Amino acid sequence: MEAEVKEPGFTLIELLITIVIIAILAAVALPSYHSFLLKSRRADAKEALATLQLAQEKWRGNHDSYASSLSDLGLASTSTAGYYIIALSAGKSSATNYEATATADPAGPQAADNCGLLTATATGFSGDVTCWGL
Repeated sequence: MEAEVKEPGFTLIELLITIVIIAILAAVALPSYHSFLLKSRRADAKEALATLQLAQEKWRGNHDSYASSLSDLGLASTSTAGYYIIALSAGKSSATNYEATATADPAGPQAADNCGLLTATATGFSGDVTCWGL
């Protein structure tokens, strides 16, 4: 009688169990990762509007009112990373106030974010408190 020689390696069942465990972990982790990405990209909008606020205050220091266009301030209409569209609200700039908004670019990766607008005025930010952390 010959002794059975066992070859080193994994059985098909062991490999399938490993694949199933990895699939379950991925199914749990991917939605959390996507949510984290959306949340972290919101900093791009905050940074763009904070830059706009500083530029508006600098403009106001040299003129009688706040600027009515981004080009007056030398700013682009998109945020630094391009996730948000930045706009000064028409007719809302005056000697005492202005209104600027950051809207997720509908063609970009932030389009799935349901936080809505982030608004900046001479007195601060406003928007969904839960989403924007205001």
